[in-house]
Amino acid sequence: MKKTSLISYSREALEKAHEDIEIFAEREGLTAHANSIKVRFSKCEK
Repeated sequence: MKKTSLISYSREALEKAHEDIEIFAEREGLTAHANSIKVRFSKCEK
């Protein structure tokens, strides 16, 4: 059996934590996860 965790963030909470989440994901080798959050917030910064 495989253990899976689901984490839910509000938009406001995710906005506060997105940079830390990107760094964590990249260091863990989870590049798709890091890119997913980068895409969501790169549009907001432009």
